[in-house]
Amino acid sequence: MTIKKLVPEGEAKPRGYMVAYIDWTRREGATKVCYPIPINFIVKYARNFLYWLNEKAWSQSKMDRMLMNAASIAYQSGITEGRKQEKERLHSSGTYKIGFAEGFKEGRIQGIVDAEGYKSPLRN
Repeated sequence: MTIKKLVPEGEAKPRGYMVAYIDWTRREGATKVCYPIPINFIVKYARNFLYWLNEKAWSQSKMDRMLMNAASIAYQSGITEGRKQEKERLHSSGTYKIGFAEGFKEGRIQGIVDAEGYKSPLRN
């Protein structure tokens, strides 16, 4: 004999029973899991406490969290350093030094514009 009653969605709960939690994993939809009135509070808070323990205490150790944090910091510093090197490369190659008008003339966009017969206000 079990004191747990499963109540499918849309049905009324039995007399003297209250909902402890809702089971969303059942095939028939959201099923209410009911227990007698004083026991439902114990089941509800015990279940919430176990979920909290699983999330906070048992999920990762402090060392795992520190390693993940260190890896994230290393990844971010690598991205920052790569962007800095790319910017230095562009500045040293002259891409930023020649200016927009000259870059537009020399770029391949100018060939597309010339093919369509558009006269650029930037051309001499």
